[in-house]
Amino acid sequence: MTPRRRFACIVAIPTLAVAAAATLRPAPPLPQQLLGSSPESVIAVYGVPTESAVFAQGFTLSYRDKAGGVGTFLFDGDAAIQVPPAAFVPAAIVPPKAGEPYSGQRAGEAAIWMGNPTAYSIGTGALTIEYGTGRKLSVAHGRVFL
Repeated sequence: MTPRRRFACIVAIPTLAVAAAATLRPAPPLPQQLLGSSPESVIAVYGVPTESAVFAQGFTLSYRDKAGGVGTFLFDGDAAIQVPPAAFVPAAIVPPKAGEPYSGQRAGEAAIWMGNPTAYSIGTGALTIEYGTGRKLSVAHGRVFL
């Protein structure tokens, strides 16, 4: 094999592999397959949640479907203990954007992106942190909630 052909193969094979991986995206798992999963696993599959709620024992991450219905993942600690029905499909999967906080994100990760807060207030269910930009985040259970 000539050096020119070898170089062409070295360039072409990884390019084709990346292109194939991008077009042959596997179907997302059924919600029941995410029972016991972490919030990071759910967000990796379903994207940033459209809604979230916090309470003393845990929190929820919820997604809307095309019909306007809501599929909710209930977490106790870092484990999904209830998931949407098997037929649930979110209307859109919006991946997290680097540098932007999102509901369900680990508080430490958001702190790295947001920097040192200028003020905070302690409430009954969550800690509210304010940054120099005027942005406020609620933190509970070690996670950010918008």
